[in-house]
Amino acid sequence: MTTGAHAKRPKTRRADIGEAASALFAARGFHSVKMDDIAQASGITARALYRHYANKQALLSHVVHQDQSRLIETLTSLGDTPPPDLASGLRMLIETALQSLRLSLLWQREARHLGPDDYAAVRARTRWIADRVDALSIAPARPDLDPFLRELRSWAVVGLVTSPGHYDTSLASTRLADLLLQAGIRVVGCLPAQEPAHDGLRPVDRPPTGRREL
Repeated sequence: MTTGAHAKRPKTRRADIGEAASALFAARGFHSVKMDDIAQASGITARALYRHYANKQALLSHVVHQDQSRLIETLTSLGDTPPPDLASGLRMLIETALQSLRLSLLWQREARHLGPDDYAAVRARTRWIADRVDALSIAPARPDLDPFLRELRSWAVVGLVTSPGHYDTSLASTRLADLLLQAGIRVVGCLPAQEPAHDGLRPVDRPPTGRREL
């Protein structure tokens, strides 16, 4: 007779493989991981692995898309109604991002290994996330900013809330979420940079022009 664990395994196998691949890609890099390594970490044969994923690119595409989808679902659930305040919106985003600790590591370091269509999809979803953070959190909190400065803060917030994948920490998730929230509020609330002008200081409210600034 099959046990409950054995009966359940086939239903979760694809997700289990994705989790194993995500951990290996994050720890060792895409090129250093072989399909045999992923199969071994998943507790299956390489032949069984290929029944679920055609190749490593398909696996990488799956794990990045899955992690991005968590953020997309959270932002989509809000519709066009901003959260009651900045802290509430950022808290939702942070708690969702902490469920996908490897997201920024994989999309920033490994996404270049995807095929052209998958890479374009990752970039489009990333921009959508940043645009929604701007519309739902930055714009309501900072109506004084022009679109460029709001966009700058939006990308900074996305980078911030997905940053834990780049470092090890012994902090409890609740404490880490609190620190990220405090930092996010500061990012959104910071004043525009100023530069000297003949009549005093003026905000730097222009897009970057040189390669160094970009």
